[in-house]
Amino acid sequence: MSSPYSPAQTATLKKVFKLLNRWIVFVFRTGYGPIFTWPAFWGKIMVIEHTGRKTGRKRYAPVNYALSPDQREVYCLSGFGQAAQWYRNIIQRPEVAVWIGARRIQGKAHPIAPAESHLAFYRQILINSGFATPLFEGFNPKTAPEETIRSLARRASLVHITLEEPLISQQPHPGDLAWTVISLLFLWVWLRPRHKESS
Repeated sequence: MSSPYSPAQTATLKKVFKLLNRWIVFVFRTGYGPIFTWPAFWGKIMVIEHTGRKTGRKRYAPVNYALSPDQREVYCLSGFGQAAQWYRNIIQRPEVAVWIGARRIQGKAHPIAPAESHLAFYRQILINSGFATPLFEGFNPKTAPEETIRSLARRASLVHITLEEPLISQQPHPGDLAWTVISLLFLWVWLRPRHKESS
């Protein structure tokens, strides 16, 4: 299955997702990811914190995911395949951290070549994508035949992340940008108009 979009449509989609991704990354880094990313609409979203292969700086990529039963492994997809910048970064620098819910945990990522044994992971990630798969791919991942999932797997790259510890054992992480929300609330209280009581 080739991409259902023309080059112009793909470029537009990338711009839209870039804006959405900035919002998602911000709310996760402020510690409010579980509040502002509604699973019923967005699906299950996590943020991969990775390192730029050229700049060496931290980068962030929101993706849908599926957890293994023991919560020691995470699987996700690169919807734009091997051309995605975050995908290219983790190939050279596989050490990552993942923000899931209110938790952040270190891990190691590596791409997985498409295989029949991995189709269940593809399907579950697509189910966990909320509105995205029915809207952009045009099928219901819960009822789609195996061949449909198999065709998509040929262009959407699967990534496996091994976590240093089970996710369930991690304590909530306040977020490295939590101070921005506190600062904005403080400024709002400080600068809001003060109405003098009438005598």
